[in-house]
Amino acid sequence: MGLVRPCFGWLLVFGCTSCFDLNPSKTTIHAGYYVRDDFSQPYSTLYLETEDGSSVERCPNVKRVGYERGYIFIQAERGNYWFAVQEDKGWNSLDPAAALLLNGPLNFTEFQQAMLRLGVGEIAYQFP
Repeated sequence: MGLVRPCFGWLLVFGCTSCFDLNPSKTTIHAGYYVRDDFSQPYSTLYLETEDGSSVERCPNVKRVGYERGYIFIQAERGNYWFAVQEDKGWNSLDPAAALLLNGPLNFTEFQQAMLRLGVGEIAYQFP
């Protein structure tokens, strides 16, 4: 009888803590790029994991993110963006150089024209 109560208590504690998402979902896009649900916001953000293991923000409030032929394509709350992966030097998102990395925001027509100019056909979005 003494073992039943501690086990039940453990299950009750575990059951209550499992209601909280302590590990937000993470979707790998390509070579260090991933999308993760934000802890304190109702949206997801694109990040780059740098060589030292830190994560730097690339674009908040993303709806769709895909990698194709050396480029990351983003559909976000504020519009559409793209950038060449080879141009990303792992800058912190507060660095002015990081702000120059993203091309956009573009409307849908401009986004389609950019994909044509880059020689990219259909994008296989990895997120969502």
